[in-house]
Amino acid sequence: VILVLGDYLNTQCGACIGGTNLGEDLQKLDLGQYIISGTPGRVFDMIRCKTLRTRNIKTLVLDVANEMLNKGFKKQIYDVYSFLPPATQVLLISATLPYEILKIANKFMTDPIRILVKGRVLITTDMGQRY
Repeated sequence: VILVLGDYLNTQCGACIGGTNLGEDLQKLDLGQYIISGTPGRVFDMIRCKTLRTRNIKTLVLDVANEMLNKGFKKQIYDVYSFLPPATQVLLISATLPYEILKIANKFMTDPIRILVKGRVLITTDMGQRY
């Protein structure tokens, strides 16, 4: 989704997701990305190896944050934040809102906003979406 959104907005976006081909991710990141979406583990690994340059990142989307906490990636989430420029917009995507997610949001985000969705939400053709 983030790559399609980047095409629409005419901006460089990158997806850093574990379980995908690291070589392909590295080639895409050579362009310099403004929006990064990924799992904390892969994003942290790429920052640590200096293959993801954080100075140009304007928005970071950390997906499945609740699952990453359950798998012991809390330190990596904190480490990722420590490498970001101060004005970076951060989005935490989580299926649930455990206390740890709220704690992370309050520590690293300025005036975090929670968007809660009850049950299943059906997006119809009558509903518009804007970016």
